Amino acid sequence: VHFAGGVHGPQVQRLYRLADVCVMPSVSEPFGLVALESLRHGTPCILPRTAGVSEVIRNAFKVEFWDVEAMTNQIVALLRYPALREELAEHARREVEGPRFSLESPARLTAAAYTRALQERSA
Repeated sequence: VHFAGGVHGPQVQRLYRLADVCVMPSVSEPFGLVALESLRHGTPCILPRTAGVSEVIRNAFKVEFWDVEAMTNQIVALLRYPALREELAEHARREVEGPRFSLESPARLTAAAYTRALQERSA
């Protein structure tokens, strides 16, 4: 386990690539950009069931934030079985690289919402 503290720029990508597993044991996490960034870099994730990201990501292990034993078992499984880790990571990477998580769609929807609001205001 390595607690890197605050990191920025290229160091962030380097650490994601070096990691074997990303564990996000948050009690409350509205979405979880760390998980998405980790998955984009090919690092499998263990997510709390209560995080918003758990609702939209299929290819990650999910656990109750308080269940340390289950979380430990998932970490050990991903470290002990490289084929499992690689398959989970590859499926998750493809999932987050798909159109569902691109910035183009949200940007288009946001622009359309602003256009509608301006049209309604001027009408």
